[in-house]
Amino acid sequence: HSFPTRRSSDLTALADGEYIRVSRRLCEVERVYMRARLQEITEIHVMGGSVNFILIQFLRPYHTAEKAADYCKRHGILIRNCRNYRGLNGEFIRLAVRDRITNNHVIRIIKNYINNEKM
Repeated sequence: HSFPTRRSSDLTALADGEYIRVSRRLCEVERVYMRARLQEITEIHVMGGSVNFILIQFLRPYHTAEKAADYCKRHGILIRNCRNYRGLNGEFIRLAVRDRITNNHVIRIIKNYINNEKM
């Protein structure tokens, strides 16, 4: 009795597919978590986003995407200023969804920026 054997490339493709499925699920879980935590901040509006990005809008005129990007960069975080996106202005930034530790760090930095930039 013989059993069909899978080629190494078939097994790799299966493993890659499983990795992609698990990665997407983890990213979705983190996006939901990060979005919920960001929605606790009253000075921003959390917009929809793709699986691995979240778009936020600053609601106060003294909070700008440019100042936020500079502040975050000084604290080791790179965010996307969305002022050159069609339909957006200097009030919008895009945050990447990462792992829980990094997401908590980004949230903390955004909160610190808002608390330190009151005018």
